[in-house]
Amino acid sequence: MIIAISNQKGGVAKTTTSLALASALATAGQRVLAIDCDAQANLTMGLGVDPNEVQVSHSQLYLDQFCDVHALIRNTEFFDGRLHLIPAELDLAVVEKQLHNQENFEVRLRRQLDRLDGEYDYIICDCPPSLGVLTLNALTAADLVIIPVACEFYAVGGLNQILSIVDLVRRKTNPGLQYRLLVAMMDKRLRIGRLVHGQVKSNFSDALFDTVIGVDCKIKESQAEGIPVNQYAPHSRSAVQYEMLSKEIMGVASRLAVNAV
Repeated sequence: MIIAISNQKGGVAKTTTSLALASALATAGQRVLAIDCDAQANLTMGLGVDPNEVQVSHSQLYLDQFCDVHALIRNTEFFDGRLHLIPAELDLAVVEKQLHNQENFEVRLRRQLDRLDGEYDYIICDCPPSLGVLTLNALTAADLVIIPVACEFYAVGGLNQILSIVDLVRRKTNPGLQYRLLVAMMDKRLRIGRLVHGQVKSNFSDALFDTVIGVDCKIKESQAEGIPVNQYAPHSRSAVQYEMLSKEIMGVASRLAVNAV
């Protein structure tokens, strides 16, 4: 199952969710590939890799016509080899400019990932905070897009833009794309958090995960250390919540597999 984590807004827990979900799935015994699709390379750093020392990265998938995706995959030191990474570095910013006017640019990532058929149980794509070339490639390749919704005032209004992109991708390049919303950065002490959760639940109940991700300082601490939160603080609130989310994801994957038969 290929999962894109996407929202055009920054600071809504996309990378946090990508890293923590990949780690939770790997902890559950799944074979996971995490792909950093963002030139900021925060997912790369979150798995203990310095983007300045990366020799081959995600950008090669688009800039090198002879690239084989297998050459970009690197193991991580976590979860007994079950979590692999395709890292990012600054060259990804060049991809947006070079590919935009090229024919069938939206399907390049999908064509590469087709070569990995059967090698991974889950592929997690951490998208940049924009709806450009890299995000369109991830959405075209994905079975499911998870849209994190931060508990802030403008969160619900901003959903219309990315949902319109999901609809466009369904019509143009990926008719089977599913989406789910994830309420994140929830502070139950604040009224705005409860209001946002209530709005999303009222308007998108059929596409909303039951799991809600709360605010947790252990997330930022683990990212600073380059260690997944479920290893840095396995009993923390966020580690437990992302474990619950991973179980929901595996349930979604099972249902999609049944429907595909």
